[in-house]
Amino acid sequence: MMRLGMAVALLFAALFVYAPAALADGIMIPPPDIPIKGAFAIRYHRVTLDIQDGFVRTEIDQEFENLTGRRIEADYVFPIPEGAVLENFAIWVGGEKITGKVLAAKEAREIYEEIVRRQLDPALLEYIGNDAFRARVFPIEPHERKRVQMSYTQMLKADNGVYEYVYPLNTEKFSAQMLDEVTVSGKIRTTVPIKTIYSPSHAISVNRKDDKHASFSYEESNVRPDIDFVLYYSVDAREIGASLLAYDADDGEDGFFLATITPRVESDDRRIINKNFIFVLDKSGSMGDDNKIGQAKGALRFVLRNLNEGDRFNVIAYSDELWECFEDGMKTFSPQTLRKALKFVKQFDAAGGTNINDALLKALDMLDEEGGKKPSYIVFLTDGLPTVGVTDEGSIIKHVTNANRAGARLFAFGVGYDVNTHLLDKLSEGNHGITEYVRPNEDIETKVSSLYAKISSPVLTDVNLAVKGAKVKELYPKEMPDLFKGNQLIIAGRFAPGAGSATLELTGKVDGKTRRFSFPVSFQSRRRHSFVPRVWAGRKIGYLTDEIRLHGMNEELVAEIVRLSKRYGIITEYTSFLIRDERNFYAPEEDAAGMAMHRGVALREAKSGAGGVGQSQTAQKLKGQAAGGQGTAAAPQSYYDIAGEEVEVKGIKYLGDLSFFSVDGYWTDSRYDPDKQKAVEVRAFSPAYFELLKQAPALGKFVALGKQVILVLDDKSALKISAEEGVEELTGEEVSQLTQQVGRQSGISASW
Repeated sequence: MMRLGMAVALLFAALFVYAPAALADGIMIPPPDIPIKGAFAIRYHRVTLDIQDGFVRTEIDQEFENLTGRRIEADYVFPIPEGAVLENFAIWVGGEKITGKVLAAKEAREIYEEIVRRQLDPALLEYIGNDAFRARVFPIEPHERKRVQMSYTQMLKADNGVYEYVYPLNTEKFSAQMLDEVTVSGKIRTTVPIKTIYSPSHAISVNRKDDKHASFSYEESNVRPDIDFVLYYSVDAREIGASLLAYDADDGEDGFFLATITPRVESDDRRIINKNFIFVLDKSGSMGDDNKIGQAKGALRFVLRNLNEGDRFNVIAYSDELWECFEDGMKTFSPQTLRKALKFVKQFDAAGGTNINDALLKALDMLDEEGGKKPSYIVFLTDGLPTVGVTDEGSIIKHVTNANRAGARLFAFGVGYDVNTHLLDKLSEGNHGITEYVRPNEDIETKVSSLYAKISSPVLTDVNLAVKGAKVKELYPKEMPDLFKGNQLIIAGRFAPGAGSATLELTGKVDGKTRRFSFPVSFQSRRRHSFVPRVWAGRKIGYLTDEIRLHGMNEELVAEIVRLSKRYGIITEYTSFLIRDERNFYAPEEDAAGMAMHRGVALREAKSGAGGVGQSQTAQKLKGQAAGGQGTAAAPQSYYDIAGEEVEVKGIKYLGDLSFFSVDGYWTDSRYDPDKQKAVEVRAFSPAYFELLKQAPALGKFVALGKQVILVLDDKSALKISAEEGVEELTGEEVSQLTQQVGRQSGISASW
């Protein structure tokens, strides 16, 4: 029994470190004889936020449907966030508005435990420790829908100018069916200019009206959300702002950080850098399929009309021959040059072969001595493999790299599946750009115009970031992209133990002149930033897979991909075998690396087709270069397989910086090795189980994963919660003694 107690003590320490705060969302709880996850379907869930200088009003609109086929009574329970003030609550039954009662945390806990005991379902336990609002709803007729509307207000606390907002969408796991609609949208208004806006949990769209007004939105349909919605935003009055989030697991290893660099939205026109644009349009015969040539021409017309005064530009069309809009070189944007360019684009139909080599060399040749003094961008559209002139992949890359003396950024668009992804990706990678792929069912014009909107207004070019006062390493991206108006740069990295206050030093060029910016930051760790290691791991996996895909197989790189994928739950086609069955999950490292190597050979050979495009897009998502560019911090929850099909990652859940895999009926800590760690087994819903919860409420986050959970405690031990086996009794004296020991060892009060 004492051995069990020691294991539990270690567990308490881990739980206190990792457990995030549970916030508010409503749950409809049915009568005892009906399973909680089978009674109601949530048809829609809409969340609207109004944020003003850290003061937030959250409005919730949900619709529940009774699926039981009988009249029932239910409890609507709403866990209240700490410091929040409930304003309005409305459910109407028979023409009368239902009222409810706010319960203190102790009373709310008793309700949760009662429901868990009768339902034998631990999902509610993650909310232990919160106050709650409770309302009884009766009657709810068979298949009747009930609409719930409520709102609450709270103040967000700024941490070095960074605000964090959390809304727990994961409570939608209680819905018996997928939700028809889920939206989280809001407005941010500040008196100090807004800089960073991002979500590490969901792909959001951001619209910056000006420096002090912005909006954001997330929307999905036919989903069952299972992770909390998290939003960060920062404020800074300076021309360019920076913020830093740090996380250190106190394991003696290097910590993790995310730094964001964001320029002012409202810039003095004199600070908008004039630039060179060359648009290279593939008009080969295959561009006639599905009106690709029509879409591409529409995209070019859009970007031409949106060039800035002072920009210089030219347009090249190519098939097996080349055509130049301005044969005597680059022209300054004006109404006259615009009209000529629009007329030039209009005349082309799709015909001929694909001479990629000569088209790109001609574009680079246009960048004369004056052109090399300004930021230069080549936007290159193609839907095919090189078929005319130089067709060897290596030769084309060498020619283009050697000819790019002006340091132009090359942004390639691969249209359709009949493209050489290795060629396009190497061209972009070697010339400081990215490749965007347009699948057959996607709109070319939308993708081209979206990229142009991002790169049309560079604020700082030739960007370099240094950290003074802290030792950092493994920064991603490895090469810093240019900084553009309305966008932000996110850098993930690691820092040595003991780092404290430091300075970020940013350098770059504005109109050929070097500018320097300094930002004081703190590497002091925050437990709520536990998502940071996973973002860093995703960035690193993206770069490692690209290295293998584009430059050749390497056993060491493959082994590192497997290690990071398992530890942080980031699955790619290289490591999808980890979630297939128990043997794969517990496979020795060398065997797992061997399986990944075998997959990697096939993946590397997929240069074109849906599989080739899919592999490139998987790497882009991991590196943060997909839709949203460097503005997104979320590690992706899907990957593209060898057939080019998008695969949603299932069988993995995240808590703090830990990943849990579904293995043989248990939600299993990714660090668990049955050959190294002895598991102490406790029976679910036993007195010992609930006693542990009483002494360490943070345990609720972990047992809420399911009836069976394995959690690593240290290098030699683990806690195993089992549905049918395990210890059922644990004395209060043992628990009290052990929690006091944990409190002394960790510097945490035992009266949690």
